[in-house]
Amino acid sequence: MRAKFKLALAMLAVAISAVVTQAGAADVVGTWRIISWSQEETDSKVGHSPFGDHPIGSITYTSMGT
Repeated sequence: MRAKFKLALAMLAVAISAVVTQAGAADVVGTWRIISWSQEETDSKVGHSPFGDHPIGSITYTSMGT
């Protein structure tokens, strides 16, 4: 499971870098880095951290919305 997540994250990073390279630095709207992610079940109030205690990742948006 963890290996699949790392592979998906690496593929996302490559795709994002291709979009940023194609769009040019002037068209970048923002880049966000994930520092935490938690979920809580509505009924039982049990908390979960689906990406672990220290998630790693980022996303970049351009003026084209990608």
